[in-house]
Amino acid sequence: MLREEVTALGAGPLKGYSDAGQLRILATFGSERHPVFPDAPTFAEAAYPNVVFAAWVGLFLPKSVPAAVMARMRQAMRQVMTDPEVLAIYTKAGGAPAYMDTPEFTAYVEADTDRLVKTVRAIGKLE
Repeated sequence: MLREEVTALGAGPLKGYSDAGQLRILATFGSERHPVFPDAPTFAEAAYPNVVFAAWVGLFLPKSVPAAVMARMRQAMRQVMTDPEVLAIYTKAGGAPAYMDTPEFTAYVEADTDRLVKTVRAIGKLE
């Protein structure tokens, strides 16, 4: 029996099923092909140019955190997210790990938020 389903899960939970031939990846949400599924086109490549989504994780702290504590947290996260063993674990699980320091991450979050708000407004789900 052929079943067709759509999901927006990350690569990690899907990789095993795909590798076992139990799941076929039709398209991915990113702006570039996913390294875990290089043969699957992006939605943009599949004629849906406005369908772009990336799940990301970040560490947020209150602005009131002292500068010295903030500097220690930034250094700790940089150290963890550039450690080859940590990167290997993320990659094996289907992730695409990357470290962005505060200025880069702030710009990324602002741009992604702006893009998503425009998309949700365009489909009529946000006034």
